[in-house]
Amino acid sequence: MEFEAAARRLARDQSKLKGSRRGPPVVSAKAKREAEFRKKQQQRVRAERERKKQQLEFVEKFMTSCNQSLGVKPLSDQSTDGNLQLQPTSIHGDGDKIALPPSVLQSLTQRDDGDNATSPWTFRIGMLRPDYNFPASLALQDMKVPSGDDMVLDSDDEESDDHQRKEAYLEELSQKYIAYTHGTVVEFTQEEGYVGIPALIASALLDTNRRRPEDQQLVVPVTRTVDPAAVSSKDEMAEANEDNAIEEKTPGHLAWGAFDVPSAPVEITMLQLPKGTRCTLTPTEEAIQNGFYTLKDVKVVLEQSLIRTRATLSISDVVHTWNRGFKFDL
Repeated sequence: MEFEAAARRLARDQSKLKGSRRGPPVVSAKAKREAEFRKKQQQRVRAERERKKQQLEFVEKFMTSCNQSLGVKPLSDQSTDGNLQLQPTSIHGDGDKIALPPSVLQSLTQRDDGDNATSPWTFRIGMLRPDYNFPASLALQDMKVPSGDDMVLDSDDEESDDHQRKEAYLEELSQKYIAYTHGTVVEFTQEEGYVGIPALIASALLDTNRRRPEDQQLVVPVTRTVDPAAVSSKDEMAEANEDNAIEEKTPGHLAWGAFDVPSAPVEITMLQLPKGTRCTLTPTEEAIQNGFYTLKDVKVVLEQSLIRTRATLSISDVVHTWNRGFKFDL
């Protein structure tokens, strides 16, 4: 009996040894297909991640190239893009000239690279969209990284490509800003952290007709301020603000000429605007009623008014002109 039990144990041990010497377990065809599918899926995810990375790098370089072509210069070392955000306040003036803090002039003179001699200095003034994330426009989101074959273009293709680049850049700006316009600088005496904007700039920023259709119903908080140069004390400033509730004001009163400015900070970007070659001006209904079409020399009226008040023109700007006491808005 002991011999038979030992024989059975020996047989079992030999069977186990034979099993251990067999090859790897057989993988079913279904398991192979699932493993191959997961592998391809991971490859697609990695490829899509790499494609998005390259596309983002390309559109960033595209915007940098556009800004360089416009001569954009950094005004602040505290922001990644070098743009400056300042709290707007009203200043007196009929044109497009803003007042900036002395630190801006100091920053520009310290990094003078020879281009600052260009006159006049021009700036983009814009109300930033709070929820803006780059890239926001469909033009940039759909922009494809060019392949080697796409690098060779004839003259017609280059002209079309330049137009598309310009449109893509402007479309991204329309997504970045609720509204924006341009202006020059009158002086660098504004209080630090503030930018003085005249009524012309303020009305351009708050004009709903300049916005995209989906933004025209957007409510922008505003503040009515008084030109600090016209007020000699805080008490007078408070008195002027209290009287702002009165619709009719008398010339010479502290609140005379007060106007609304955006409550939120605006972004200031220094750039070199291209020289204008032509533009179309359309008289308002009020200008027509005041006899705009009866003026003997419209060109002289425009030149006299524009030279005194304007150094820049932006699409949808309202141009104020005067002749013999009559105001004509275009």
